[in-house]
Parts: sequence; structure tokens; C-alpha cells
Amino acid sequence: MTIISTGTRPTIDAEASAHDFAEFQTFFQLILDNEDAILQKPEYFFCQPAFSYCVWPYLPGGGMLPLGYLLKLWKNPLFAMRCNVYHTTGSVLVTSFGVSPLSGDNWCRGLCTTCLRKVKRSWPKFSDKVSFVIELRRAYPFEIAYSEDYGGYTFDWGGDGIKEAKKTRAITTNVTEPIAFDALIQELGG
Repeated sequence: MTIISTGTRPTIDAEASAHDFAEFQTFFQLILDNEDAILQKPEYFFCQPAFSYCVWPYLPGGGMLPLGYLLKLWKNPLFAMRCNVYHTTGSVLVTSFGVSPLSGDNWCRGLCTTCLRKVKRSWPKFSDKVSFVIELRRAYPFEIAYSEDYGGYTFDWGGDGIKEAKKTRAITTNVTEPIAFDALIQELGG
């Protein structure tokens, strides 16, 4: 028996994923034509298609891939490849991928730009791809974290009991409220 660890895949509704990918296939050119608008508006940039994610164990940075990340990924030759599944002329733009640094099992799914079919295949060398996504998440964070001081209490076992104290808590907030994928397609004119 072989055990392959590729990390924990985000919880994805299979029906929503299939629906969003069908919309993606239908309106792929519309998305490309509106790349500038998607990259400029945070609610568009962080739009989360249900089919788009990356997974790997042991390292931070995996999870869902917003539409803006996909557009940035596709500019990097690491995330575009020849189809070789249905024909040899098409390019596949990666929409999700998973890697295992231990087993070497690496896979990706994407859209063939010629026939607009979903393609799944293996691909070599994952470290550059993981690093690129981690850098994207640093450059374009969806959440911003900060700390906040507040008044609280501490307990002192040395005899003073409960006393007032200044405490700090971590706060995270989303950069924006992302638009739903269907709504984005409608706003772009689909």
C-alpha cells in the first residue's frame, strides 16, 4: 500500500464546483477580456470560483485561489502548458493543483484554451509553483491581521488574586467582500 499526502483539500461543494467550472468554460473569453477590471476591483479580484484551489502539506499558503490569483498565475509560464490530452496545439491554464513533497505526486487541473475542456494531468517540479502562490498571497492578502490592546484581568497566584491588566488580541479582517462568481459573470456582461 502506498500512502500519498498532498495536504488537506478545502471543503468544496461538488455541485457548486461543477457549476462554476461550466460557467468558466462558457465565459472564459469574457473573463480574459475584462482582466484589467478584475485586477483593479478587490471584490472582483477576490471572487472565489468553487473549482479553484491548491493543496500541499507542511507549508502555509494552500487553499482557495481567487480569480485575480488565477489571472496572475497565467502570466507565469509555470502555470501554462501544452494540452497533450485532447490535441497538441492547445494550452492549459491551470485552475487547481496539488503537490506532495514526499511522494512526488503532483497534479493539476485546468482549461484547454483551444477546445475549452477540463484537463487533468501530472506536472513536474512543484517547488517553484508553491513559492509563486505563497508570494502571491503575501503581495495580495485577502485578510489583514493586526493586534488590539484591551483592558482585561489576570489572576495572580501569589496572593493578589484577580487584578486589572492590559491585554492584546489578534484581529483579522477581510480586505473586501468578494462577489459571487455568478454575479461577477453577470456584471461583466455574461
